Amino acid sequence: MPGKIFCIGFNKTGTTSLTEYLQRLGYRSAHWVGKVDGILYEYRVIPHLDDKERVLDVLEPVIDSFDALTDVPFPALYAELDQRYAGSKFILVTRDMNEWWISYAKHKILHRRKYAQLQPYEHIQFNNYSDNEIVYFTNDDRDIFLDIHEKHVKNVVDYFRNRPDDFLQVDIDDPDIGDKISKFLGRSCDKPFPHLGKHEANDRHSRRLRGLWRRWLRPR
Repeated sequence: MPGKIFCIGFNKTGTTSLTEYLQRLGYRSAHWVGKVDGILYEYRVIPHLDDKERVLDVLEPVIDSFDALTDVPFPALYAELDQRYAGSKFILVTRDMNEWWISYAKHKILHRRKYAQLQPYEHIQFNNYSDNEIVYFTNDDRDIFLDIHEKHVKNVVDYFRNRPDDFLQVDIDDPDIGDKISKFLGRSCDKPFPHLGKHEANDRHSRRLRGLWRRWLRPR
């Protein structure tokens, strides 16, 4: 395939499962490229959060190392990726919006603390659609995040309209999701689409990144 495979559904829309399925199809697939080969790429993009082209410049070595990439920050970069990587395929996995928020809020541990903080990659994803910059948020901001998510789905569908060879939209609960993805990519798989879960909130690298991110946010 001349280009790459970019999975541009928001995090918590089955990105871990999609990564696993793409690996079963034979692709070198990466999920959440926060740290790759000992390099903390999510920290390296912090000075460029509002410049998508510079973010892609930083991530270029990672993108070049894989066939398929999922999770943040790629959902917000679909137009720039489309321009840079000709011949690429884009997969938008969606899910029920309310279920998505429940999963995302749990991922951010909002059931145990008053507020959560966007990580750098999440900043790129969510603030791409927000008029007011989001850094910290609570459960009370649910409608803001749902509106952002809906805008993303609409914008992506509009952008790829009339390009069925390049773009696939499929729901995570579709019983034929695996067949649709494999047909879209022109490959077959004798294993079903997996439904996995992954929680990284207590990961050592995530904790280190949160510390670096907080220091970056301090007034200078």
